[in-house]
Amino acid sequence: MGRAAGLTGTVPTALAVQTAVTEHAKVTEQPRLDVEMALKRAVRHPELDA
Repeated sequence: MGRAAGLTGTVPTALAVQTAVTEHAKVTEQPRLDVEMALKRAVRHPELDA
């Protein structure tokens, strides 16, 4: 399996992000999927949060 162009993350990094997303969702009482989607949107389109 090849790596997608421009992706430099690792499995431990991905697991850490998922753990943080899950914990944030619990603390803020939001659905985990909503938190994950907001994170992805902020990372992919930072200009929208400016």
